[in-house]
Amino acid sequence: MKKAIRNSLFSFATSELSQDAFICWCLNWFNDASKPVLQEMAKKIIFKLTNVEEFFVEKIVSVDIFRQFSRKVKVDNKSIHVKIDVLVIVNNDIAVIIEDKTYSNEHDQQIERYKRGLQEIYKEKPLSKIITVYWKTGFYNDWDEVTVADVKITGEDVRDLLADYLNESEIIKDYFDCLEANLQWQEEHKKYWLPLGVPWWELNIVNYHIAQYTLLREIFPEKRWDISTGRYEGEYEIYMGSSFG
Repeated sequence: MKKAIRNSLFSFATSELSQDAFICWCLNWFNDASKPVLQEMAKKIIFKLTNVEEFFVEKIVSVDIFRQFSRKVKVDNKSIHVKIDVLVIVNNDIAVIIEDKTYSNEHDQQIERYKRGLQEIYKEKPLSKIITVYWKTGFYNDWDEVTVADVKITGEDVRDLLADYLNESEIIKDYFDCLEANLQWQEEHKKYWLPLGVPWWELNIVNYHIAQYTLLREIFPEKRWDISTGRYEGEYEIYMGSSFG
């Protein structure tokens, strides 16, 4: 049984659905001028997500946010279930698809399928741009590194985006504190040789996949991809097994 150290909402709400809701809550401050500082935060996040040089914050006119956007469409006579964690439509013209992860990975080319499906949904009035975002706050591994997305948001990125707004909302402070604790935990458990002076079954390398991954990445560094073939083909890609392997 896991005991919460701090009475924070996000100590209990740890699922990706909770993070979906938090992302939507942050972005929706764009539509609420009652707190100008948080509205500015929303603009800052939107600008980070769009990652378009010519897209200035001042040009954001409207932001529509859809959580768990779900639609079934046919593309090239194949049925596609478009199930987007967070869909943001900026200025009724730019779509931002956010695939939100905490500790899991993208699978079955979700992001590309959702993009194709969204193009079909908006075919009557085509969007000028569809931007795909891979938002993952947990530990990045090889699956994440090779995931194809226009923009990648890490836990460290989210921490930087929120750092200036901790005093503006207890919700932000709670989320930030839990995120910071998780990031520190990850860094500590990358040290596969710790803790020292204990039975082997208490070592990080025995108990945590992050430690195992870190050790293997040192043995098989990414630079060896180029040495062997001159391009990445996955020969040194490290997978973590489902049965603690």
